[in-house]
Amino acid sequence: MDTMTTYLLKVNLVCTLLFGLYMLLLRCDTFFRWKRFILMGIYAAGWLLPLAQPNLWHEGNEVVASFYINMGLIDLSVAPPAATEKGVWFSMAWSELLLWGGYLAGMMFLLIRLFVQLAAICRLRVRSTARYMKGIKLYVPQRPQTPFSFFGWIFMHPSLHTPEEQEEILDHELAHVRQRHSVDVLLSELHCIVCWFNPIVWLMKREVRSNLEYLADAHVLARGYNRKLYQVHLLALSCPMALSNLYNHFNVSPLKKRINMMNKKRSCRAGYLKCLFFLPLCVLMSLVINADVWAVKAAQQEKKRVTSSAQRTDKVVVMKEPIPTADKRMKKGTDGVYDVVEEMPQFPGGYDALLKFLMTNTNYPAEAMAKGMQGRVLVQFVVNKEGCLQDVQLLRRVDPLLDEEALRVVNSMPRWRPGKQKGQPVNVQYTLPVVFSLQGKVQEKI
Repeated sequence: MDTMTTYLLKVNLVCTLLFGLYMLLLRCDTFFRWKRFILMGIYAAGWLLPLAQPNLWHEGNEVVASFYINMGLIDLSVAPPAATEKGVWFSMAWSELLLWGGYLAGMMFLLIRLFVQLAAICRLRVRSTARYMKGIKLYVPQRPQTPFSFFGWIFMHPSLHTPEEQEEILDHELAHVRQRHSVDVLLSELHCIVCWFNPIVWLMKREVRSNLEYLADAHVLARGYNRKLYQVHLLALSCPMALSNLYNHFNVSPLKKRINMMNKKRSCRAGYLKCLFFLPLCVLMSLVINADVWAVKAAQQEKKRVTSSAQRTDKVVVMKEPIPTADKRMKKGTDGVYDVVEEMPQFPGGYDALLKFLMTNTNYPAEAMAKGMQGRVLVQFVVNKEGCLQDVQLLRRVDPLLDEEALRVVNSMPRWRPGKQKGQPVNVQYTLPVVFSLQGKVQEKI
């Protein structure tokens, strides 16, 4: 669920920012075909850019998680049993359930509405009479209906329109059909169903529909029809109610905007250069929305290049002098110990199994609970070539009771899968942070 939530938020972030740039630069321009490509490109970028993140769909994301735990960037929180079972975790589960329940309910409502509208169009198609006009197949509804098209179907009631109006309507709807505008309409509708909670997607859907009408209007005027007479016909058709909002209406867009756009001076060709601004923004968005993964990669490279040694004091670790890189060994007796290797040590079963082991086997000392003691204990140990833990020690102390419990749990761990360097098992130093929290929350990291 967390992965899906993150993905949806990234999709909406990309679409919102790119659509904001579109509204800022291109909204009033008249190169409608390019604007159509840009709008569809925004949808594509929104759904594809977050997928550039590696291991996005890997359940648990063990590679990233194990690195974070080794770097000490995440904490394994141990809360009192009562708080874990009935308090924080219970409330978090219900809050997540309510959140996703509300989201899915809204999505299902909109999805059902979509199918109802599709069924209404299909039913109208079945009940309409086929008729040809200038070699084009039309469907004449039994009842008066505003002219519209949906994919290859054109619906019009010829008896309601003059011959001139019929020709204008036919050319207008043919533009929708031949340019496959219904695909854009359906894609915008599906995007709204999935991202219905974001008001920007509804504005974008309206812009997609309006731009398609601008395209069809431009096609009609390019055919040589009288501009003013065509606008009068649009006004005459502005009253009838629509059956659905899925198809391309002859008068769907607000008429004032359509008429203004028809009378607007054509944008100069230099305006096409504004489309280039979307490329660097897409690159920037790709870096920003995947910053978590890039940060992990950068941290991995940095740790290989230089790390920090810990000088132990009575109660706390003081990060002081840099130590050699992973390619150079820190000597402990006669054996070498690596900080970072090509294949890091792993708890049997992976990161999730390590979390489960700690949560199951760590007991919050009753005396420490009574005193209100809590904090972050850092335990350091070496996973040797056989996978056994040795040289277990505290890098950061909080309270003797909590320190003792953290050491006990680490010493009770089974054998790990040893780390490897160039395919050979080696000794690797590992740092494990454990947080004892009475509130069941991870304390602020120091």
